[in-house]
Amino acid sequence: MTKVGLIQTRSYENNKEVIENISKLLERLGKVETEIVCLLEQWLPNNQIKNYDQEFFEFKKIAKNYLMTIIPGAFYEKNENKVSINSPII
Repeated sequence: MTKVGLIQTRSYENNKEVIENISKLLERLGKVETEIVCLLEQWLPNNQIKNYDQEFFEFKKIAKNYLMTIIPGAFYEKNENKVSINSPII
């Protein structure tokens, strides 16, 4: 049997606040051996990420520590004046 977690959030002022909050929830889910966690689409303010690796560093660390797959949704990512939609799996 696979343990799946779903996270629903409220609105936040900035990416840092919401990512910190979700990181705490991911830690709790990891401690009960949740294997796959799905977040809703467009949970970041303006749904934009400036530096994917930097902003999701904590998610990657949690995923590695708990052997968890995190599906964080899809985001607009700005790179060198180009905007693309990124749908990562951590």
